Amino acid sequence: MRHVNPSTQREIAVTPKVFAATRFLSIDLGLIFAAGAARHPHARIILDHDLALYPEVERSITFTRLAKLVDDLARRMRVVGVSRSDYVAVYAAHRFDLVLVASAAARLGAIPVMLSDTLDGDTVTALLAKLDRPAHLVTDETKLRTELAEHPFRANVRTVSTISGKHADAQSLPSVPPDTRPFPKSISRHEPALVTHSSGTTGLPKLIVQCGRSLYWHYQPQISKARFLRLTGPLLTCTSFSHVRFWSLLMVGMRLGQTMVFVTDPEPNRVVELFLQTQPELIEAYPNVLMRWGELADDPREPLAGVRLFRGFFDAMHPRIVDQLLEASRRRVPLYAHGYGQSEVGSIASFIGTKWMVRRFGTRCVGLPVPGARVKVVRRDGPDQPGSIYVRSRGRALGFIGGQQQYEQRLRDGWWEMGDVGYRGRFGALYLLDREVDHIDGVASTLSIEDTLLSRLPELLEIVVVPSGQGQPTPVLCTKGDALLDPVRWREATEDLEQLAKPVQVSWQDLPVTSTWKIRRPELCRRLAQGLLTSPGETPAQPKVDAAIEQPT
Repeated sequence: MRHVNPSTQREIAVTPKVFAATRFLSIDLGLIFAAGAARHPHARIILDHDLALYPEVERSITFTRLAKLVDDLARRMRVVGVSRSDYVAVYAAHRFDLVLVASAAARLGAIPVMLSDTLDGDTVTALLAKLDRPAHLVTDETKLRTELAEHPFRANVRTVSTISGKHADAQSLPSVPPDTRPFPKSISRHEPALVTHSSGTTGLPKLIVQCGRSLYWHYQPQISKARFLRLTGPLLTCTSFSHVRFWSLLMVGMRLGQTMVFVTDPEPNRVVELFLQTQPELIEAYPNVLMRWGELADDPREPLAGVRLFRGFFDAMHPRIVDQLLEASRRRVPLYAHGYGQSEVGSIASFIGTKWMVRRFGTRCVGLPVPGARVKVVRRDGPDQPGSIYVRSRGRALGFIGGQQQYEQRLRDGWWEMGDVGYRGRFGALYLLDREVDHIDGVASTLSIEDTLLSRLPELLEIVVVPSGQGQPTPVLCTKGDALLDPVRWREATEDLEQLAKPVQVSWQDLPVTSTWKIRRPELCRRLAQGLLTSPGETPAQPKVDAAIEQPT
């Protein structure tokens, strides 16, 4: 099979064999699109934005076309200087081009280093300096002229390339002519294959190294569940392309030949047309995005009517929101699913259930351990008390770049410390109560209090219980439409929660969040203690987004 590259009008051979991205319990990121095209050549990915690298390509793209784009981009990156085992730092505006760049780098045997587009220049410069050798930086003109403009990042990079725009000190990838040399063999399943980073809420983010084997065990529980549920219909998702979770999601879709719809702008008024156009069977998004999409339940066009499964990740969902979404589906038995894990260990536990099961067990039940993972709870205050959660996982990362000591501190005899507090139920299911860093003395579970109040007060859009400067649990909340909270209804809803301090009402835009829309509780505590939280009407126009990617919990 051959195709003509439009830039050079020279025929470039495409390897005719049937690719396999999963071999020997390993995933090759460079072959994901080729493997998908070999199995399902006419299946499609649908975007809510244009590609910057290939603006002529329509927003509905076949797997076959995507595989050719990856090959073409890899050939251009090799001309720039990318070769086997090189680091390729990817830091640009959040769009699907980032996925193509990472896959093209892996096609050359290089190691993609995925840096969230919300990172500031200081953090990016510091992370590049942590790498043990200079990287090839792939970015865009905007980043070079803004976040990176005043930072000495060039001391830690070999080349700088842009996916969009032009800059005097960078090469434009779209204008680089591709070469025609054959691609190198795939790397070993134990070699570094991908670098992502942690949330960084307590300091500089950690650079987490994955290999092909660990990526496989991130993927394996997901494909097993999808096959069991026979989920082959369209998938619509709002996720971070820079997070390790994305790659197992993509691989499942490629394996099954699903139509995948990737949303980068989750505003309900903008995304509703995609819902109506694609009629997704499966929706997967951050909890706070699903919370916003709950507004679509009242849309007379019923954009959620065909959804069979709602799936949340990165944080537990509030039961009221899950109930709202499930009620909006017109499927006979709509389902809710939630996964629990971390970048360092992959998927650990999984819950899936009906409306009745969600109401019975709540969303703090994250289910049973998945194949390839074991869970134990180390109790500190007695046999009947919650404790710290530890796991063994086949999907454990290789380590942290520039922070291996931190990695070893959380690893005890093969058991990884998750940093969460919880307990095992009567039938072995795992329940989460709090992150250890968010625990408040005298409060069994802040998450449980938040769920209770959201259920009692439907006018609340979000509520977060954090300690004040004096350590008292303080509710920080926002309401739908920034309506003033009724003090009488608040007293009635909290009469059995006497330990709570007076609530602080803010606008939704005033809540500090990560790039996965999870509330940054440490930062919220700081603002509360310093009196920096403002009431509705005095807030900035956009959410304050953390320079980080939150790990799934």
